[in-house]
Amino acid sequence: MTATETLTRELSGVSAIIAAARGLVNDGQAVNLQPLEAEMRRLCAAIESVPRAEAQNLEPRLLALIDELDRLFTVISCKRDALKSEFNDLTLRDRAVSAYVAPNAGKPR
Repeated sequence: MTATETLTRELSGVSAIIAAARGLVNDGQAVNLQPLEAEMRRLCAAIESVPRAEAQNLEPRLLALIDELDRLFTVISCKRDALKSEFNDLTLRDRAVSAYVAPNAGKPR
């Protein structure tokens, strides 16, 4: 198997990891993206060591991977915005409840 074939297979694996991460985020679960980042750095370094003519064969797969990362970013951003909105709603509710609590509530007479 050539280096390009190996890298193509590894890029497909990264694609699957990104899809799984996107699914977890959609389900509201936390995802650690540090291993993905480390794998991407490793693959980029490996691609730099491949002759340019061979590396050009990876371009379509790399461009598709960028699109997949963009979709993951979009999902994460949407979830973050939704959580931020929920947090703001909770803060407003807490303020409203606090406004109706008697100043001496809970103090013995």
